[in-house]
Amino acid sequence: MTMKNPYGFTLIETLIYSFLLSFIIVGALVGIYQIISSADKLTTKAFIEQEGNFLLRKINWAITGATNLSVDLDGNLNLEKPDIGFLQFKWDPVYKKIQLNRNGEWNDLNSDYVKVSDTNFSYDDSTYKISASFTLSDYSENINKNFEIVKYLRK
Repeated sequence: MTMKNPYGFTLIETLIYSFLLSFIIVGALVGIYQIISSADKLTTKAFIEQEGNFLLRKINWAITGATNLSVDLDGNLNLEKPDIGFLQFKWDPVYKKIQLNRNGEWNDLNSDYVKVSDTNFSYDDSTYKISASFTLSDYSENINKNFEIVKYLRK
């Protein structure tokens, strides 16, 4: 003789449904976490890309039409533009920034949300080739991107 309860669940059925529901909830939470973290990474990558492109455009602007180009022993790019005057680009290793000296006034070119490393300015006098390269990363250093510009001057 078996007793069936038509009005409720047995203990085993309740445990099975509870475990299945908990697996579904955990799976949904993991999926939501991955979506949020990937969106955050994409935002950081896009921000680093924007910062790097801005720095490249600023260096390209300075190089275009420049005269008296040189790279000093400290690795700073020195140049003169007829309409603006003396310009100097340098990398500040303490604050991890590329800075621009425009007629004696230093300005940070990148924001506080990214840091610059592996900066290199070079100028070849024989070929009139100027190159600048640097690496941008977020402060957790999870995302890095290298940027480079090479320009040949007309003489």
